[in-house]
Amino acid sequence: MTTTARPHRIGLIVPSSNVTMETEIPAMLRARDEIEPERFTFHSSRMRMQSVTAEELAAMDDESGRCAVELSPETGPSRWPATSATRATR
Repeated sequence: MTTTARPHRIGLIVPSSNVTMETEIPAMLRARDEIEPERFTFHSSRMRMQSVTAEELAAMDDESGRCAVELSPETGPSRWPATSATRATR
């Protein structure tokens, strides 16, 4: 069965220390395609984090707005819900 539907766009925001999700999720999507043919595109953006401290976690959270914009369609940033990072700039 061939699908002609528009692909589902999957976006993932991950901490820079995460080394598995960017390979595991595409593998899961490929496995799903064997069961139910659907098209997916996978996109990721990283939030920098050097160590797990309250300050680093807060700095990482501040990057969530940038990451969401990077993952959004060209016309999409206004469609994303406000995050702590975007609320702070309003």
